[in-house]
Amino acid sequence: VIKSYDLKTNDYLIGVSYTGMMDDNAVIYGLMALKNKNCLAEALIHPCCYENDINDTHSIEFKLANNRNLKEKINEIGFELENHTNVI
Repeated sequence: VIKSYDLKTNDYLIGVSYTGMMDDNAVIYGLMALKNKNCLAEALIHPCCYENDINDTHSIEFKLANNRNLKEKINEIGFELENHTNVI
């Protein structure tokens, strides 16, 4: 079905083993391991910014999702960013 509609799907998923511990190094090293492959990779993060300033893994991943240096490094490795926040 995916091929018949010419839909994209990820070839690799970065972050399942790092649930609750995702940081910029996890993303960078995961992509560096894939940099010589022609692939679509997904970095699994669950960003959230709480109103009452709770600082947990979700707020850390929120900062990760907005990290300009990380975005530049991802481009330097050879990947392009796409933002797909609507997950069903």
